[in-house]
Amino acid sequence: MGRSFDEAVQPYLDASDVDAQRLADAAKVHFEAAYQHAFGLGERLAARREELHLTQQQVAERSGVRQSDISRIERGKLKPNQATWEKLAAALDAELALVPLSGTS
Repeated sequence: MGRSFDEAVQPYLDASDVDAQRLADAAKVHFEAAYQHAFGLGERLAARREELHLTQQQVAERSGVRQSDISRIERGKLKPNQATWEKLAAALDAELALVPLSGTS
């Protein structure tokens, strides 16, 4: 299992170095935003699929999107275009929507 951002940077931080801590805090914000961008939609896709008790192959058959691509999307390794998202949403009885991220206004 992967380590958290804090666990990864901890060995490099000196608790008394305020500037280093500020830099680490700023880096964490950017890291979390990049992570959410890369993995957020894929994780939600997987969660919805699992909620419906569907396999990736079943979603592939319903959507016309290859199972291997669904796997890559769920893992954040592939960024599909809007048409692909629309096919996946329809296959999962969902809709595409813009919603605010938690912690933002």
